[in-house]
Amino acid sequence: MLPVLLTVREVAQRLGMAESAVYAQIYRGNLPAIKITPRSIRILESELELYQNPAGPEMTVAEVAGHLSLSHSEIYKLIRERRLPALVRGKSRKRILKRDLLDYINSRPNAADRGEKTT
Repeated sequence: MLPVLLTVREVAQRLGMAESAVYAQIYRGNLPAIKITPRSIRILESELELYQNPAGPEMTVAEVAGHLSLSHSEIYKLIRERRLPALVRGKSRKRILKRDLLDYINSRPNAADRGEKTT
């Protein structure tokens, strides 16, 4: 699948800012862009998403529990034990960054390395 390329005007509309502000972000190096022709600049949609949220997309406890096939209480236990970093959104809503979940998964020892049976 081909990547989605956005014009400066489209980026400006999505960000709710002037096109000149988008150009300023590009020239400062804050928003990577591709020079298609001498007068045409495009921004990858994936780069815009990273610009908007550099920490990565957030996941709910339910989403993380589903992904890891664990209960909600087990996820909350991992958060309490500080083994899985979480952000607090609102009074008590926890969110986990996808990058933190990937770091947690990648930091886990392989079952074969610990002599455990795998199914």
